[in-house]
Amino acid sequence: MPNALPVTLAAYRRLSAFAAPLAAPLIARRLKQGKEDPERLGERRGVASAARPPGPLIWIHGASVGEVLAAAGLIERLRALNVRILLTSGTVTSAAIVARRFPPDVIHQYVPLDLKPAVDLPDENIRKSMFFACVYAIFYWLLLSPAPILIWPKHDTIHIFPINN
Repeated sequence: MPNALPVTLAAYRRLSAFAAPLAAPLIARRLKQGKEDPERLGERRGVASAARPPGPLIWIHGASVGEVLAAAGLIERLRALNVRILLTSGTVTSAAIVARRFPPDVIHQYVPLDLKPAVDLPDENIRKSMFFACVYAIFYWLLLSPAPILIWPKHDTIHIFPINN
């Protein structure tokens, strides 16, 4: 098979498909614990809450506070080139830091859950041409899905730059 996935990725896909029904109870629990923003739960399901701005857009993902802050220099340099930034993270604390640290033209969204239903939505609000990841773990469904929300449409070329130490 020329397009067969490595065994580990195929296993990840199968196991995460079994885990998908656990997503709603997990999010509900995190919501009760104050670890999710009730007004932005749609973003976790892959529904963008912001319209895509005109011009080039680069998606930078930082898992939490440290990774978001580590990306600050890159964000400032890219903004100086008049590139719009979509900055995703996974915690309410990092979202608060983004709101305080970055100007309003840096769009913050919560990263969608790395489950097939969340990344396969046909939302055309956010398209970008580059993806920088400041994380220790890669979200395989996001990278492997043919046209996921918050990534790229099928006909675009995407350049992925993992930024790890």
